[in-house]
Amino acid sequence: MTALPLERIARSFHRHRASYDDHATPQSLVARDLARRLDRASGTRHFDSVFEFGCGSGHLTRALAARFAIGQLALNDLVAQALPQDLPCPARFRTGPVEDAELPARIDLLASASTIQWLADPAATLARLCARVARGGWLAVSGFGPAQFRELSAQNGAGAPSLMTPEAMARLLPEGWQVADCGQRVLRQWFAEPRDLLHHLRRTGVNGLARRGWTRRDLAGFCTDLRAAHGDGTGRVPLSWHPVWLVAQKRD
Repeated sequence: MTALPLERIARSFHRHRASYDDHATPQSLVARDLARRLDRASGTRHFDSVFEFGCGSGHLTRALAARFAIGQLALNDLVAQALPQDLPCPARFRTGPVEDAELPARIDLLASASTIQWLADPAATLARLCARVARGGWLAVSGFGPAQFRELSAQNGAGAPSLMTPEAMARLLPEGWQVADCGQRVLRQWFAEPRDLLHHLRRTGVNGLARRGWTRRDLAGFCTDLRAAHGDGTGRVPLSWHPVWLVAQKRD
């Protein structure tokens, strides 16, 4: 698999960091749902050591802190972030690719929301991280499936390299893990016109791999094609989100 241009991804998210929370409603919903599913599956109220990668602006961090008592929290993201101010537990933050991140000696919960699709080799990365999870510990991860941004795939060549089905995500687990919850759903976010959709993507930075340098003709053609293929007849156009999640426990 071709290596990801990590610097380009980092620049895209960093450029729009200030506006991310205001425009990342689907990511926030995904994070809260993942925390809820972990709560239901694990039946626990406390994790001694949590490692979260791809923490971004803290959607999942806050959702976990709201549901669980956390002893020590280690956060990682490709882009330098300001830690959420309302965390009820000590937290450490390390910037850089999770593939090279310094890990806690013991992890009781390995968590990540809306990040795994950016990994060039999710199986190898997850194997490294899962090796640090204690027996009886938990994993809660979400990414996006093949229907992610399906309205854009023909027009814009958009996307992350590791979109996967729930079954494919479950197959990433090393031996000794038991799946507690694995599934998917498709959300549709509607925009008044195609330019609003593109503006949303720019403000969140989630389309950092899309091609750049459109001419006016390119933009006009994109808007026309998007309305024709996916519009509702009133000018509105949708953007599909395809969250996929996995909650599992380490048995051996």
